[in-house]
Amino acid sequence: MARSLLNEARGVLAEGLDLAQDWLALAELETRQTGVGFVQMIGKALLLVLLVLCSWLCLVAAGIVLLIAAGAPASAALLGAAVANGLGAGWVWRSYRHDARQLGWRGSLRALRFRTAPADPATHA
Repeated sequence: MARSLLNEARGVLAEGLDLAQDWLALAELETRQTGVGFVQMIGKALLLVLLVLCSWLCLVAAGIVLLIAAGAPASAALLGAAVANGLGAGWVWRSYRHDARQLGWRGSLRALRFRTAPADPATHA
């Protein structure tokens, strides 16, 4: 009886170890797949940034050409392009500052809290 109980305990322990190994292998696979997906997302984001930058530069160049064709001096056209780039950079900086404030710990806790519907003032009178 004691021997069979000991064998059963060994079997349960072996099954538990096999289950833990399977779980760790699955966790490793999921982590690897997540990492590959993350790298792909970063690569696509960089490509998107490059394409948007090229589009912006083409628009600025077209604006410069149009201004020069309309008779504006080249220096004024280039200054206009610089001002447009400065305004765009200012808008991006302002947007970044606004978003950066919301990334703090308090903002994260607020975002994770369960939000309930506002209480009806008539029922709490």
